[in-house]
Amino acid sequence: MRFLLKSSANTVETLVCETVSAALGVHLQRQTSVNSLSLVVRDENGCELRDLGAMCRAMLAASPSDPSRSSFCVVNTSMNDQVVDFALDYVVWAVKRVVDHQRAPSDTLFAVLRSLENQVSVAERFHISVFCEAVVRGVLSGLYLPSRTRSLVRCYPALMRVMGKEAVLVVRPPSLPRPVSGQRNILVTSALPYVNNVPHLGNIIGCVLSADVFARFARLRGYNTLYVCGTDEYGTATETKALQEGLTPQQLCDQYHAMHKEIYEWFDIEFDCFGRTTTDQQTEVAHDIFLRLRQHGHIHSADVQQLKCGQCQRFLADRFVQGACPFCGADGARGDQCDACQKIFRAVELLEPRCSLCGAVPQVVTSDHLFLDLPGLEPRLEAWINQSCVKGAWSSNSVAVTRAWLKDGLRSRCITRDLEWGTPVPAEGYRNKVFYVWFDAPLGYISITKRCLPDHWQEWWQNPDHVQLFQFMGKDNIPFHSILFPSSLLGTGTRWTMPHHLATTEYLNYERKKFSKSRGVGVFGHQVQTTGVPCDAWRYYLLCNRPEKKDTDFLWHDFRARYEADLVHNVGNFIHRALTLNLKSFDGVVQPTTLTEEHDTRWSVLRRLSEFRDLMQKDLEEYVRSLEKVKIRDAANTCRRMSSRCNLFLQHTQPWVLIKTDRALAGLVVSWALQGVVWLATVLQPFMPGFTRRVCRQLTIDPENLSLVEGRFGAVLPAGHVTRAPSVLFKPLGREFVANMQARFAGNT
Repeated sequence: MRFLLKSSANTVETLVCETVSAALGVHLQRQTSVNSLSLVVRDENGCELRDLGAMCRAMLAASPSDPSRSSFCVVNTSMNDQVVDFALDYVVWAVKRVVDHQRAPSDTLFAVLRSLENQVSVAERFHISVFCEAVVRGVLSGLYLPSRTRSLVRCYPALMRVMGKEAVLVVRPPSLPRPVSGQRNILVTSALPYVNNVPHLGNIIGCVLSADVFARFARLRGYNTLYVCGTDEYGTATETKALQEGLTPQQLCDQYHAMHKEIYEWFDIEFDCFGRTTTDQQTEVAHDIFLRLRQHGHIHSADVQQLKCGQCQRFLADRFVQGACPFCGADGARGDQCDACQKIFRAVELLEPRCSLCGAVPQVVTSDHLFLDLPGLEPRLEAWINQSCVKGAWSSNSVAVTRAWLKDGLRSRCITRDLEWGTPVPAEGYRNKVFYVWFDAPLGYISITKRCLPDHWQEWWQNPDHVQLFQFMGKDNIPFHSILFPSSLLGTGTRWTMPHHLATTEYLNYERKKFSKSRGVGVFGHQVQTTGVPCDAWRYYLLCNRPEKKDTDFLWHDFRARYEADLVHNVGNFIHRALTLNLKSFDGVVQPTTLTEEHDTRWSVLRRLSEFRDLMQKDLEEYVRSLEKVKIRDAANTCRRMSSRCNLFLQHTQPWVLIKTDRALAGLVVSWALQGVVWLATVLQPFMPGFTRRVCRQLTIDPENLSLVEGRFGAVLPAGHVTRAPSVLFKPLGREFVANMQARFAGNT
């Protein structure tokens, strides 16, 4: 399907109109007059549609099922790349947010437009806002578009080619990566967040954000990379909360799944597959693995003593019983694990147990359940652990917790529960039970991949010779990923892709306290967006403060200090200076990176340049080594050092002075400063992808072309390349910022 729209006026709303036309598959015609702006949408018969809801429904009806068949032409356009990029970015972003969350991004629109004050006129910004808000309101009028907006995001930046006076944009369908023999194939998983918990900053840095950094780095290195995550949705917690809110468990899961997705999208987390465990694929995978385990003799049954609350008239799931830990005596231990000593036990072993729902003392009753024979699998498991933790360089706390488990000796683990909301057990006599969430949930990694790649998921999960699995989680999840999940795979007799590296964190606290949603202590995912602090600042601080070896604290005064020192005064200042020098001294044209003549008067500057390049190369090599080993904080420190080197290089060479006596030498210095900008945008892309996109727009380069495949510091921008006027990347937070944030998130005292 092809849409050709002709217009004599080269204004941004025309381009936006055409972009949406290609994206949603409808003929949009622009009509303007001196005092007004009107948009005309016509159906297939040429009849004009006036109602916004009807317009959007027409878009849906005309939308091709295969985006690869859709393209459009912008005729006689003279739009600069900045405007083209913005139009594509904003429309894709706006439609995507509305489709996924049924929410208008009105509070963000004008902030985005203001960032383009130097490139887009007031009139053009107004036209963009009018059109995009019309589309948003139309979608909100009742239309639900299917989740195909991901195609738009995955294809951006789309292929743009020029044919005479026509610029043709080809919208391509997304294609998820598949392993390639002879190349490095990286499978990344993040611990599945429990669906009805709002993630706080500690949850985000412990799994999804850390995994996102590594996945982005792996892509920069040219590795075939698949990043998988989703929401863990089964269990009593969901049942109980659904009853409290007057919803079915599925309705509750749908609501919270969308909330999680929105939070992670705001944080710019780039999943390849983000799914959920309440799917047919989850049932298929769990049943298959269970039946294979049973076939190989690793499942047995036994009577189990369970806690049942007489007042609530229900069996108490592990999270709904509390008491004192039978090992260390700490109070507040849940029914399956003590957060204080990391020991795992059965609920009936708790000292002084009590129902978490009503506070009553539960009774002990007997029920028949199924167990995974961990003692029988222990020799194979231990042999695999001994090899994998060394070869894959597991995090130190992963090794310590796993070794402690093995030292104590493994016990058979119950994998069924007397619940209704869960994956049903496919065995006679047990069909009224469901799988225990920590047997079932890790299998979600596999089922989510199967849902995204129904014909090729085995290429990732049953390919241990060619795929390396990197798993990210907090330390409380270690035993389930180092003991239970691999044991379940080993016992099937199938060659699964086993964990290669376990990247685990300690705890992130908030202002010397634990996060607490009930007491209002700390910042949670849905609140971050309301602080006015950009996403990249949150990502950067959390990653620099990642609790890799010990617990760390989120501190507002430290947040502001690091943000302004590192991002405002270091990174942002250098990039603005380099681009400004290039614009004012060379009209934005990049100068050669070599000199045809060398004079004695140039020796000191050339020596500085040689030292700069050598040190940047060493830093780049150290950065790559750190992230290959998932040492994220070390890599962040290296980025900060590289930015400082760039600032010092400009300060020592002073091209604003050189240009008065030696224009060629000044051009050389500024050109290498711009190369430094490119490399900062590259190494910081895993940490601050939004920052990198903004910098690339100012450099007029495609962020998709940034690469660390070779990992050699050198010239990327050729002589003659033209850069744009810089805009401020990071603004100071203000004097009252810390006090305001501390007061707002201090909680109930």
